[in-house]
Amino acid sequence: MSENGLIELTRSYNSFEAHSIRTLLNSYEIECFIMDENHIRNGWHMSLAIGGIRIMVMKSQYLAAKEILQKYHSQENSAKETKPILPNTLFGKIKCSISTLVFFLTGLPFVLKLKNKDKTKSK
Repeated sequence: MSENGLIELTRSYNSFEAHSIRTLLNSYEIECFIMDENHIRNGWHMSLAIGGIRIMVMKSQYLAAKEILQKYHSQENSAKETKPILPNTLFGKIKCSISTLVFFLTGLPFVLKLKNKDKTKSK
């Protein structure tokens, strides 16, 4: 292959992630190409056999693109670790209690209605 040929940077199994990576790399002025996307869209059930969507970059820009992608993934993972799903605070406990109460109250009339229908059918 030539000096400026394409080389695979990474693979993705959904189009949204592939385009997000392409947009990220384009923002750093790294030319990026998405391969096999149409195969995955048309035959989604074959995505594992095909190997997913390939994100390709020029050989000369490979190291810079790999570094940007690693930095992006490390920031993404650190954000997941520091952000709790439901904070263990008074507000979090109140929010959980209210949602549980609403769940039971909205389901309760439905259950009572079914019990009344069963009683009328048996008579």
